[in-house]
Amino acid sequence: MIIVAGGGIGGLTLGCALSKARKPFQIFERAGELRPIGAGIALSPNAFQALAHIGMDDRVRSCGWDLELADLCDSRGRLLMRARVPKLAAGVTKAMTRANLQQALIEELGTTVQTGRAVVDYQSTSSGVRVRMADGEEIEAELLVGADGLRSSVRRAMRGNELLRYSGQTSWRGLVTGVEINEPHCVTESWGPCQRFGMVPIGASHVYWFAVANAPVGERDEIDPRHELRRRFAGWHAPIDRLLALTPPDQVIRTDIFDRPPINCWVDGRAVLLGDAAHPMTPNLGMGACQAIEDAVVLADALSREPSVDAALTRYQSRRISRANSFVERSFRFGQVAHTSNAPLRWFRDQAIRALRLVPDFVISRAMARDFDFRL
Repeated sequence: MIIVAGGGIGGLTLGCALSKARKPFQIFERAGELRPIGAGIALSPNAFQALAHIGMDDRVRSCGWDLELADLCDSRGRLLMRARVPKLAAGVTKAMTRANLQQALIEELGTTVQTGRAVVDYQSTSSGVRVRMADGEEIEAELLVGADGLRSSVRRAMRGNELLRYSGQTSWRGLVTGVEINEPHCVTESWGPCQRFGMVPIGASHVYWFAVANAPVGERDEIDPRHELRRRFAGWHAPIDRLLALTPPDQVIRTDIFDRPPINCWVDGRAVLLGDAAHPMTPNLGMGACQAIEDAVVLADALSREPSVDAALTRYQSRRISRANSFVERSFRFGQVAHTSNAPLRWFRDQAIRALRLVPDFVISRAMARDFDFRL
């Protein structure tokens, strides 16, 4: 029996992969019910390539919306750079709600996630691992997989208390329906001094938006967070203010952006980390969920392919650590550059981005090919 701690995207994908491999498992989720955390999400070709290995690419693709263009603008809407997504990344890129992605994974899972059950500790044994639950129950298992997110209890049991790394930025997210979109397959991100705003279509008249700003850690919103957001982004180009005005105030999600510096070992005996528990990253490159999906598929494949659990964990680490950690560091640096408070540096940054418009798509595509290519 394999115990999976965490019923997020990584844990659910692993469950689906283990089910395909005919490996017995149970998923324990600490929350009282499975609710999607966040609003929207985009999956790149590498995620769909990974999902294809477990026969889930078509199901997940069906709940998404094609993204064909990516625009980077300034706060007035002036174009800094436009990229044609299919030319940069071979394969489909889809945007969807987290709720729809989660539902697709649950339907494919074919078994019940045990909610309201938290893994708090473990002890490796000669034949496997003894997992301790918050209610005091102890469960003998072959393997414990910590897929329990940024504040992973399994990681804490494995490595002790570690400080999170605050990016210096906070974020707001929301979903808007019934809004007219000029380019319904174009994702747009706009940059201003120390803050940015993104719009991602997830349907013909359905938009996922996000706002990011430099802010002290731990700040809280007013009862209606839209007042602060409309003040922050006053004067920015359309339809930013309209999107904020149309979002129900109780559906605006605010989250301080943390990650952890990369580590080079995700395994302790018969316990292993996956997804945000192993390599939490800022959302700047849009790769957090994609990397969790890759982790799940590689781990399940290794458990099926290798003659022992220990050999499978060695294979999993060797295939995943370098790639995932690269995204952690690059995503963190991206956020620091995008939110610099240095005005001359911002001017130089924007000029450099404009200069990229002169670079042929195939050159940029070659430079980014490894990011969007998944292989077992």
